[in-house]
Amino acid sequence: MSALSRLNPRERMLLFVVLPVALILALIWFVWLPLNEHRRSLGAEIANYRLVEASARAAAARPATQRPELSQDRAPLAARVTRSAEAAGLLLRRLEPDGGLLRVTIDEAAFDAVILWISDLETDEAVGVVAIEAERRTEPGVVSLRLTLEEMG
Repeated sequence: MSALSRLNPRERMLLFVVLPVALILALIWFVWLPLNEHRRSLGAEIANYRLVEASARAAAARPATQRPELSQDRAPLAARVTRSAEAAGLLLRRLEPDGGLLRVTIDEAAFDAVILWISDLETDEAVGVVAIEAERRTEPGVVSLRLTLEEMG
């Protein structure tokens, strides 16, 4: 207490006013704001997972009679992939046929839209994913992809 008694009254008042304000600002800036931002990002992730889960449940609940039958008179693989990507609102940057495989490159797309598109490819177009490479972009929920696709069955 001797250090406090050596201060003049104006310095003591400054110490008792500025120190609590600085402490409150530090707590807000270094604790509450980062925790709040982390909570928001987790909420967005949960919403994406729920969307994917709802899509998977809808696909599982779809009767087997609605699923496409494999036939020999189907459109070419590249045409089916392009058509379904357009329906899903995805822009395909590159399509490279490689024997019975098709390599597809997508620059930037919403992750949930891509997952729904892949699900639709498998269930509606009888196209399977052989390999997938995804890179996260700077925007939340946006990815770039390289896929290798093949005919199922």
